[in-house]
Amino acid sequence: MKIEQIRQALEVYRTGSINKAARNLFIVQSTLSTSIRSLEKELGQDIFIRKQNGIEVTEFGKEFFRLGQDMLDTYDQILSLAAKKSCDEKKKKFCISVY
Repeated sequence: MKIEQIRQALEVYRTGSINKAARNLFIVQSTLSTSIRSLEKELGQDIFIRKQNGIEVTEFGKEFFRLGQDMLDTYDQILSLAAKKSCDEKKKKFCISVY
């Protein structure tokens, strides 16, 4: 499972549509569908029930989205922390280059 797959599934959940989510994510619908199916296969659980008029979230999917959002929030916090630390360290360095 990749972080990007969780982001993609959450976007489908938020929009209620694979097509709308694909547009928002700037990817083609078939790529998004393949990614979601791959995620479901890896988990051994369906996240969505595909219907003629859209999608429906499974009970597993509801729990997946709750935990997935928490995971993404934590991941984003870690990235922010790393960026801040990197920026702080760069401020402390002083370098001179000569040829």
